[in-house]
Amino acid sequence: MRPYWGLIIVLVTLLGLSLARPARAASAVAISAPAGGSAVQGQVAIQGTSAEAGFVSAEVAFAYSQLAAQTWFPIADSATPVTAGLLATWDTTTLTDGTYDLRLAVTLADGSQVVAVVKGIRVRNYTPVETPTPTLTPTAAPRAITPTPSPTLAPTVPLPEPTPLPANPAAVNQAEVNDSLLRGGGAALALFAAGGLYLFLRSRFNRS
Repeated sequence: MRPYWGLIIVLVTLLGLSLARPARAASAVAISAPAGGSAVQGQVAIQGTSAEAGFVSAEVAFAYSQLAAQTWFPIADSATPVTAGLLATWDTTTLTDGTYDLRLAVTLADGSQVVAVVKGIRVRNYTPVETPTPTLTPTAAPRAITPTPSPTLAPTVPLPEPTPLPANPAAVNQAEVNDSLLRGGGAALALFAAGGLYLFLRSRFNRS
């Protein structure tokens, strides 16, 4: 049993060392531009951060997104850490149009690597860039409007013009009135004179 005790002690020691090792802080290694899914043309500036504790070197590379087993092709290597700056310039004019992935791999002093990947970069040097389909905002259905009937105007009937009345046959003009007055006056004077004459003659007759 003694040989096993030595093996157990070694295992416990290794376990204690692994637990005592401080956890690595969250990495700042990242590609900030271009963003995943964006369309690019010509010379593309790749921005990001490669500065990491224990930095030794950094490599920026690309691969075809469509391939299941990706092969990474280097764009640029650097021995200088970068914080929020230019990592590399990518000449896309030498590539066929398609969809690509970008990778930033930072090698540390302990031999490990910190990797950041951006997927779906669309290279469009020779084909038109797709226009995203706009999202339509639903609008309320138009409300039916009942037309208000226009008032019906009664046709205007012209009033008949008065028909001139025929001449009144019994109408007497002023000349006829004057003539009648003169005749009446003359007849009255004649009667008065005849009466006076009659009375005069009667009185003479009675005297004699």
